[in-house]
Amino acid sequence: MTFFRRDETKMDETDSNVNAPSEENRVVNKFASVLWRLDQGDDLPEEKEARKEAYGAVRKEYRIKARKMQRQLERNGVVLSYTEGGEEA
Repeated sequence: MTFFRRDETKMDETDSNVNAPSEENRVVNKFASVLWRLDQGDDLPEEKEARKEAYGAVRKEYRIKARKMQRQLERNGVVLSYTEGGEEA
C-alpha cells in the first residue's frame, strides 16, 4: 500500500506511521479498558481471547465514558498521559 501526503508527494517508509493513534486517543483507549476491567470486577473472563471479545462488544461505550471523564478531569486540573511499559496494579 502506498500513502501520499496532502500535497500528493509519496511518503517513504521512514515517515511516521499514519495508522498510529494520537497521544490523546491512546490515553482514551487505555483509560476505557481500565474502566471496563474495574467495572467487571470478579466477572472478568479468565482467558485473554474471551476478555478481548467481551471488551470489544462494549468498547465504544467505554471510550465515550472515558472521553467524558477525561474532559471533566482536565477541567479540574488533572491531565492523564500515556507511558510505555507502565506497571499494572
